[in-house]
Amino acid sequence: MKIETEILLEGNSIVLIPLEMKYKDSLFEALKSPEVWKYTWREVKTIDDFEPIFMAAIQNKEEGKQIPFIIKDKVCGKVIGTTRIGDIDLVNRSVEIGWTWLSPSFWRTGANTECKFLCFNIVLKSYKSYGFNFQLADKMNVRKRR
Repeated sequence: MKIETEILLEGNSIVLIPLEMKYKDSLFEALKSPEVWKYTWREVKTIDDFEPIFMAAIQNKEEGKQIPFIIKDKVCGKVIGTTRIGDIDLVNRSVEIGWTWLSPSFWRTGANTECKFLCFNIVLKSYKSYGFNFQLADKMNVRKRR
């Protein structure tokens, strides 16, 4: 089975668009706040710091290991973050949904919940009976664990 990585998912308030090179600058703009990276092992202050993260997502997409998206707000039309369907395991029929980073101005808006819903929905419809892996936020990240 080949994993389709060029899928567009549209919700009520956001659109998940397949990640492409043309989104690098706008995605960095959305995610450049130090608050986004506070509970990760990454230190992202410049576009150069961001590039390896972005390029890894592009490479994993090309290899069929992940389906990375940019998140676009339907009201303002801006790129507000990224999310992925990843750790795709065709043999064991499982995926992980996550790697969601949002611009702080879209925290607590429902965008993250809608991302997860759209990703769960497409996996259930397209790949039938897949298992899902959940990875919780760092224990220090109280904001995300609420």
